This record gives sequence, C-alpha cells and structure tokens, in this order.
Amino acid sequence: MVNFCAVYGCSNRSNREKDRSYFRLPAIITRPNDEKQALSKARRATWLARIRRADLSSNPSNFVRVCSDHFISGKPSSIYDKDNPDWAPSQKLGYDCNKVKESSQDRYNRAQERVEKRRRSEGAIALMELSKATMEETVDVGVSVEELNCKACQTDITSEYFTELIQNEETLKKENAALKEQLKQNSLSQDSFKEDNDKVLTFAINRRFSPNFLHRASLTQPFAKF
Repeated sequence: MVNFCAVYGCSNRSNREKDRSYFRLPAIITRPNDEKQALSKARRATWLARIRRADLSSNPSNFVRVCSDHFISGKPSSIYDKDNPDWAPSQKLGYDCNKVKESSQDRYNRAQERVEKRRRSEGAIALMELSKATMEETVDVGVSVEELNCKACQTDITSEYFTELIQNEETLKKENAALKEQLKQNSLSQDSFKEDNDKVLTFAINRRFSPNFLHRASLTQPFAKF
C-alpha cells in the first residue's frame, strides 16, 4: 500500500521517496488510563491543527500519514514527552502561521540537559552517602580511618619519592659520621690521643700547672714521647 503525506504542499509518497518515514495520525486511547487518554486526545487535536486541512478536521481517515520531513528529529516523540517540539508536526507545514521554529528544539535540548545534570548530581550525592555509610561500617568492625587513608594513599607513592628517601638517608649517614668524628676529637679517652701528638703535648704541659689535669695523666701517658 502506498502512503501519502497529508501535509498541505508535501508530495512525498512511500513508493517514490523511499528514504522517508510515514507516521499514522495518533489515535485516541480508550483503555482505562486517564492520563494517557487525555494526552492522546490533545495530541491528535494538535496534529490535525498543524496539518490544517478542512477535509480532515471532522472525521479524518485512518490512513492519514505525515512524513518525516515535518519533524525536527525525523520522527514523533513519545506521547508523554509533551514539551518536545516533535510531539506534533512542526516543520514545512505549507504556512507560516504558528510555525514551531527549530529554536524550540534548542530550548527543549537545554531543558533535557538540565534534567540530566540534575539526575547525575542526585546520583553522585547518593553514591557519596553510600560510600560514607560503607566507611562507617568498616570503621565499626575495627579498621581505623587512618588505615583506610593509608591504603588509599599508597597508590600515590612514586619512584621519585623513594629516590628522595634514599638520598635523605645517605645525607643523614654522612652527618652522623661527621658528628661522631667531632665528638671523638673533643673527648678525653685514650683513643682520642692516638695519632695526635699536639694534643698529648698540650695536656702534658697543662697537667704540670693545673691540678685539674692531674687525674687525666693516665690518658696521655701511653702516647707521651717527651
């Protein structure tokens, strides 16, 4: 069966323009669903008003079709998506009166983006609350927050961090050796007088004149050469 587009001035037909889609005039839903029934009545009336043909206003045929050229997206939207510009035909209707412009689609798209962002935000909040609840349960069974944080930060340790630790260790070792050497130079043990004749001579002279050095004579005696 050949389908013809019912829009005034449109000559598209299914046996010739085969790359087009042809959509039936929405029927009125009579099943017990008040919301859907009201929407179907409003949608059918809007389609007929947009087609704007007197011969279809009273008792349109069941064979009335509208081709995809008259929808922004190329097809009608869902019956529940009433704010969508494609809820009814809006493009190339053969007249300019009350024509729905493509800017309506832009507004609809922005509204949908806002809805999607709000949905994602609510999902992120719910996920954060679930994560927080899970962490609190984990802490209750004996795992501390510090341990959780430590495990979370372990992946942040890099090779540069280990290299810096090794360099700091080497520096500390050198500083420790220097301090030990300095302490050795300033100490008064026998080891401190080895290979240091000047130190032995100084202490030997001072012990002759100061009673405070007499008890240290035993330290220098093994190294005295005079």
